[in-house]
Amino acid sequence: MTYKNITSPKEGMATLFEDILKRGVDLRVSVTGRSMSPFIKSGDTVTIRKVTADRLIIGDLVFFRSRFGLPMLHRLIRIKKSEKGGKLFRTKGDALSVFDEPFAEQSLIGKVFSIEKASKCEGRIHGLDMASLKWRTINFIIAGLSGLGLRIC
Repeated sequence: MTYKNITSPKEGMATLFEDILKRGVDLRVSVTGRSMSPFIKSGDTVTIRKVTADRLIIGDLVFFRSRFGLPMLHRLIRIKKSEKGGKLFRTKGDALSVFDEPFAEQSLIGKVFSIEKASKCEGRIHGLDMASLKWRTINFIIAGLSGLGLRIC
């Protein structure tokens, strides 16, 4: 495990998550925060899988390390080539009006493949398969609206 120069508990979590995903194991994480509301709410559980940068498409929900080393989960809005030949990604939280700073593919931790939403009715769990055509299409549309600088809430 690689735990050099960790300066905060959240940064340590990002490193732990990366180590787990590098082993080919899916990671289930309970979401905190409101930046992806109403699509993902605090308390929802996401399943994250390690993917290569070339497997990402606009609208994907990506888990990445911010420039401060903190783990973030936001929607992919733009992909472009960097001057060094790699890829740069632009993300945004659905409930936010500003874009995140672009990040390089080295900061990519993984991609959300499913979301479990606990229903307030009878405690049932409702699952969303992010790899299905339905959700890939919905995510692409939401990303397009977000790309215009709109808040999706």
